[in-house]
Amino acid sequence: MRHQKGFTLIELMIVVAIVGILAAVAYPAYRDSVMKSHRADAKAELLRMATAQEKFFSRNGRYSRTVEELGYAKGTPLNTLNFNEHYNIVITNSPAAAAGNAVTYTLTANAKAGQLDDKCDGLSINSIGAKGVTEGDNKTCWDR
Repeated sequence: MRHQKGFTLIELMIVVAIVGILAAVAYPAYRDSVMKSHRADAKAELLRMATAQEKFFSRNGRYSRTVEELGYAKGTPLNTLNFNEHYNIVITNSPAAAAGNAVTYTLTANAKAGQLDDKCDGLSINSIGAKGVTEGDNKTCWDR
């Protein structure tokens, strides 16, 4: 009787099936971790922008209406910061009735591209420090 070296087709198919099952289980967890990482970047940027808004207020007596006034995107007098390939951050103000000065602000990070599948969209923080989300659980989205 001759002894053969190598694997049979059945053994190879069993290995391929096991690898496929492991990949099917691992990929969603990996994708969730990547989205959580991008969300953490957006939250950190929202907090940096909120700090910049408070600094701007202490110097000018009003909140900024544009990202340029906060030191972002020089030459771009818009209220939207194209933060990265995963989020846009929008400044929304409510002006005082007579003066037109911004007396409050809300910063909102809206997901885009691959981040749209995230369970937390529309992360926001306002001038009194209240945190919220458009879609998802506020506590889950901000505390994790």
